[in-house]
Amino acid sequence: MINSRFHLFLIALGALLVPGAVFAQPSNKSKTGPVNQIAQTRSELIEATEKYKASALEVVQIQEEEIAAATKKLEQLRQLVAEGLIARNELTAGEEELAAAKAKLDNTRKQISESDTLIAQVREAEVAEKKLAQTIA
Repeated sequence: MINSRFHLFLIALGALLVPGAVFAQPSNKSKTGPVNQIAQTRSELIEATEKYKASALEVVQIQEEEIAAATKKLEQLRQLVAEGLIARNELTAGEEELAAAKAKLDNTRKQISESDTLIAQVREAEVAEKKLAQTIA
């Protein structure tokens, strides 16, 4: 679900950046042309992706704290079940809570990895375009 949110983020980001590149009025100072507009769009995409990644890294810290708290709570629940003070289903709920927190963390880390991949792909495309321009010139 969060992975689909990430993809929606990228689509929305592209929708915001591409029209600006397509419909932007050329400045009076210099006519930069489509190549510079594409480079600017790439730069903006990388910047936005890096901001997203920074936010995701902050979320990772919060999720790691949640996992630590859930782990501590689970140990307490195990002790209480062993002493017969609470029902086993409370322990099961605690285990499910911990598993869900770990899944969220894994998903966030996957999104960070996808952000790194996107940045690398954009930079590779930029290098390939420069090489192509050199061979044409």
